[in-house]
Amino acid sequence: MNSSIKNLATVALLTAVGLAASACTDDGIDDLGTTDVIAKGGTGGGGGGGGGGGTPAPGDIRTTSAAMTCDDGTVLSITLSKGFQSRVELQMVVASAVAAPATGYLEVSLTDATSGAFVNGWGSWPGSLVGGMSVTNLGRTVPVGTSTLDFYAVVHEGNAVTGPALVTCSTQITVVGR
Repeated sequence: MNSSIKNLATVALLTAVGLAASACTDDGIDDLGTTDVIAKGGTGGGGGGGGGGGTPAPGDIRTTSAAMTCDDGTVLSITLSKGFQSRVELQMVVASAVAAPATGYLEVSLTDATSGAFVNGWGSWPGSLVGGMSVTNLGRTVPVGTSTLDFYAVVHEGNAVTGPALVTCSTQITVVGR
């Protein structure tokens, strides 16, 4: 093979490798829409060097709970705890409900009060706040330090979040990531 063909083949190979590498850039979200695993430390340095950097570790939260009374008299209890890969696990329990709970689209959300970042939540239709109901959901991580989180649960009229609110429940809860 002459040298110009060899050089052309090398350029083509390097271009293909570069394109493949750029297609694999990490935006923090995997193809399923969930947060990628956050590294807890870096890789070792070359030669006699020390460890590498990596992404800072997320905060492992201490378990904390709150209770609230919704605008229709339903009482909710939420517990936040450290879940798999230091992610926030939210457990919502309907401690007591009204005799005829509203039914519609149930929206549950937990967001960082400072940054507005989504931490946990879900939606379901049909949904209602029935006494004894318990739902546990694994969300995203929070940073090391103190975070104030806004929790709300809303039953919307109809089958979408765009319907007017029939029942609203909300509270703020503080977690400490260590």
